[in-house]
Amino acid sequence: MQPIAGADTTDRRREDAPARIMVSFDGDKSKLPLKDRAAASAAQSISGQPLPYAQLMYIWGGKVAVDSITTSALTSRIRMLAVAADDKGIGSWHNYTRNLVEDFRRAFGEEPGKVTAIKLMTDTDNTNGDAVTFYGDIEVRAAAKP
Repeated sequence: MQPIAGADTTDRRREDAPARIMVSFDGDKSKLPLKDRAAASAAQSISGQPLPYAQLMYIWGGKVAVDSITTSALTSRIRMLAVAADDKGIGSWHNYTRNLVEDFRRAFGEEPGKVTAIKLMTDTDNTNGDAVTFYGDIEVRAAAKP
């Protein structure tokens, strides 16, 4: 409904987005760098829930180009792919079609594991802004087998 003033997905202190669709993937966590394995272990100890191997976030990004990929400042296992940017198209319905496999390969440079979760988030914790976002139907189709 409105942009988030001051949001910038490239700056950890202002990394907010009015719309995020987060897709979590499974994978071989033993391949992760020690830092990422330690962070995942600590997070599981605190929350009781394992972190995904990797997460691809489709975002309405601030201060980034459409189709750009930004690595999260928190962990290299989260990549944000901007499907729209700034205040372009605010107040209108939009439809997006993405190829999860191709997007994952592009973001992480490897083959994706199984999808373990799909989550939605409207995020204003860093800017203390206000946002209202309406999400419509989300459809995931399996790729056709050759």
